[in-house]
Amino acid sequence: MSAKLLTPLSLKWWFEDRSSGKIVVAQQPNILLVLCLVALGAAWIWSDSLAVVVIGKICWLTWSADELFRGVNPWRRALGLVVGVLTLVS
Repeated sequence: MSAKLLTPLSLKWWFEDRSSGKIVVAQQPNILLVLCLVALGAAWIWSDSLAVVVIGKICWLTWSADELFRGVNPWRRALGLVVGVLTLVS
């Protein structure tokens, strides 16, 4: 029995949870993501409020840091990195 070597070119490498072997794209419940979406809605309603914008950015940076450091696969970690960078530059 030979184990197939997973590489970054493999979709399984990107999406496999290393602890369970299951394919994971998103998980629930994700309370941080819900908070981010609420903040996004609040920013849409109160677009002139600096406090709402700052709170929204803090929510997105918290979510992205959580994914970056605790993501179960490279896809989740990469998503956390991209969202964090986009939040900082926007």
